[in-house]
Amino acid sequence: MVIRLFLRPYRYVLKQIKRFSALIAACLCLTLAIFIIWDFYSVRIPIFGFHDIYSDETKTYQSTAPYLDYKTSDLKSFIVDLIHENYWFLSAKNIDDYFISKRLAIPQEKKGHRAIALSFDDAYESVHTQVLPILEAIEDEYGIKIPIILFLNSERMAGESQKHPQQAHYLTCEQVQSGWITGFYDLQSAGAAHRILTKDDPKTISEDLTKDQRWLHNCIKDVSNSAVIKNEDVGQHFAYPYNRVNLNVRQIVSRYYQTAYRYDRRLQRMGWTTRRYSISRLGVDRKTPLWWMRWQAHRASYLTIS
Repeated sequence: MVIRLFLRPYRYVLKQIKRFSALIAACLCLTLAIFIIWDFYSVRIPIFGFHDIYSDETKTYQSTAPYLDYKTSDLKSFIVDLIHENYWFLSAKNIDDYFISKRLAIPQEKKGHRAIALSFDDAYESVHTQVLPILEAIEDEYGIKIPIILFLNSERMAGESQKHPQQAHYLTCEQVQSGWITGFYDLQSAGAAHRILTKDDPKTISEDLTKDQRWLHNCIKDVSNSAVIKNEDVGQHFAYPYNRVNLNVRQIVSRYYQTAYRYDRRLQRMGWTTRRYSISRLGVDRKTPLWWMRWQAHRASYLTIS
């Protein structure tokens, strides 16, 4: 009798532990089921982010962040592989129109295809000297025009950051125009001065964003009538400089841009919880293997007509 009385509180504790364990297991099962359903109904779109592109013959690197550079031949091999597998290459406007705002229905001819996007940061001149020739050669051979999203910094392109030309070479307005009027360059913004916006006050942030938008529109205004892409599509989407963002920056960015991108090593899923000012990108650097990029590309969803 004494032993039973002694064990009674322990039996009660064990009983409560079993109940709690059962509740935890049920919650985990429910969470897993929700994730599976969400993953099934969401559309997975890999959005790759590059910086400076260097040729195979280059012995020294002139970007401001050499570890982020990527080799031309590997980029070409990656793009050609995607063409052979009938990927749909998206612009920032395509991503917004078809998958975020859903203003437009996915075209019938894209049913059964997978979608992908290629973006380039920091306005390096190598986009024009290395990437554009690849895109032009692909159009000549395959009859496919591939748009690439350029997140640009106007002060760099205007020459204000080229006081030390041995460090980096940036795009000029004329180079931007030539790629834009032919439909290869999707011109978007990463702020005028490539600032760490989380350290700035709201006024400084706003001035930096609007300055970049004005520069982009002024750059293309003389050739906008002959452009494949519409003038109003320029500077409507944003990439956070240095990948720094907080609530304050996000709120200010939302006043000037339709969407915003960040690096978070995640495959972008377009579904119930798509956050238009936190679109995921996969960063690519010099050590990124081709097999990893191909694997991420193959994770893209096959598109259906909704």
